[in-house]
Amino acid sequence: MGFTGFTLVMPFLPLYFGLLGVTDVGEVALWSGLSLGVTPALAAILSPVWGRLADRFGLKLMVERSLLSFVIIMTATAFVTRAWHVFALRAVQGLFAGFGSLTLTMAAESAPRDGLESSIGSVQAAQRLGPTLGPVIGGTIANFDVAVYLDQSVGGTVKNLTIMGEVADGDDTGVYVYYGTTNTVNNVDIMDAYYGFYLYGSANNWITNNDITGSTYGLYGEYEVGDHIVNNYAEYDYAGFEEYYNGHQWYEGNIANGDVDGGSYGFYMYCDEYGLITMINNTATGNGSYGFYTYNCYDYYNSSPSNHSLFQGNVANDNDSIGFYDYYSINGVWMSNTAKRNGDEGFYMEYPGFVIFKWNIANRNGSDGIYAYNNYSSIYNFTTFANNKANYNDYYGINGDYGINGASGNIARHNGNAPDNCWNVDCN
Repeated sequence: MGFTGFTLVMPFLPLYFGLLGVTDVGEVALWSGLSLGVTPALAAILSPVWGRLADRFGLKLMVERSLLSFVIIMTATAFVTRAWHVFALRAVQGLFAGFGSLTLTMAAESAPRDGLESSIGSVQAAQRLGPTLGPVIGGTIANFDVAVYLDQSVGGTVKNLTIMGEVADGDDTGVYVYYGTTNTVNNVDIMDAYYGFYLYGSANNWITNNDITGSTYGLYGEYEVGDHIVNNYAEYDYAGFEEYYNGHQWYEGNIANGDVDGGSYGFYMYCDEYGLITMINNTATGNGSYGFYTYNCYDYYNSSPSNHSLFQGNVANDNDSIGFYDYYSINGVWMSNTAKRNGDEGFYMEYPGFVIFKWNIANRNGSDGIYAYNNYSSIYNFTTFANNKANYNDYYGINGDYGINGASGNIARHNGNAPDNCWNVDCN
């Protein structure tokens, strides 16, 4: 068992060096070879020393000393920050090893005289079989598509982990929550997984303070209800946070940054009347398409004004297309959001059903600062549209299309269509 556990990590070491910033294949191979070879080399050299100490202090004490040192060193390996740290710890592990010969001696001393040969043979067989099975088991684990799987779990906790997947596989997932309830995932670093998080049919989970980089999707969810997704960072190829048919989800303090190639969406919420959404102090920057995309985010069975989606204090800057896009989120409340330097509109509000829209800022966007589209009747319009600012945008500061109800105190200046800074809406 001991030899199996010690060699189980062998397939992980090359991946671990990649995690520590070693990107050159030759360097990964060099560090892996040195780190794997130094432990048995030093153990072989020092084995006679530990044998002599065993004669003086006892075999059992020396074996316990060796196993305890392995536990400490393997634990410390999880906290290293440089490749040479791994090598140094593996070297220390070799210094404190040397229990292979001690276990043979213990078997010889404790076995009955008529079973001496079979006891020694069994120990030797285990010593050979362990290093054979360890890498096989480790390689199998390393190839799992899902690192952490919470299947219908209730009240589970996952925290303080580092997970590295492989985007090219197209199905690697860091954390998969399937019909789980009230689970907590906190302080998990996920690298290069296709899905950082995959949530399906779950409710009331807390996803907090996690770091997802190099993934295709930072977080992907379907049919989720009542989750709190708070203070997570996502850097991705396609979408930072994408959900379908979600209801009553709470997003707060998350950051969605498109990677060097530019992810398409920061936050993509296709609620489709399954429920409202709360988005507070989230940031989406550098995306190839929209910063925020929300679709029908309201509760079909309870669309009263008091039961509304809330968008407050969010920031959408430097996205290639639209900063904030919303499609018919009835009774939505939009307050103190900021959209700057986006390629198209800062805010694109389509069918704004009884929306409260105030204290928002849209500056220096490539089209209209704020655009209300298909607001052609009282049910597709604003109840309040007040104290918004839209300056230095390429077209209109505020484009009211069919006209905006309840407008007051809005400011639009120095826009591309000046002196007509606003269209079909009162502004200063």
